[in-house]
Order: sequence, then structure tokens, then C-alpha cells
Amino acid sequence: MAHIITVTIAGGAYNGPEKDTKISINADKISSIKETDKEDSEVGNSIITLTDKTRHNVTETREELERLINGK
Repeated sequence: MAHIITVTIAGGAYNGPEKDTKISINADKISSIKETDKEDSEVGNSIITLTDKTRHNVTETREELERLINGK
């Protein structure tokens, strides 16, 4: 059974939507989470990479994402 979580794709991020957009993803397909640097020109708090190599700038912090993934 898939472990589905909802994250918010940061609006205005490279190759992303114009506005913040919620999507549901299978948490088991997240291969990495990286906090964005303050100096980073990208929008969002974290970048998630999925097992299919797609990347998403999301508004959630690494800590928030880990809570969602762990169901807490």
C-alpha cells in the first residue's frame, strides 16, 4: 500500500507552477530531501527528489517533511 502525503510545490520555482500548488505523492518514492540555502535563488524551503529523478521545490521544511513521511 502506497504511503501518500501532500506537499506544496513552491510557486515561482524553476519549472514549477506560478502559485503554490498542493500535490499528493507517494512518500516511499522520495529519494532525498535537501534544505534550500538562504543564498539560493530558488523559491521554497526544501527540494525533494523522487526515485524517477524528478525534483520539486516545496514550501515544507525538511523537519515538516520528515514528520509527514513518518506519520507524526
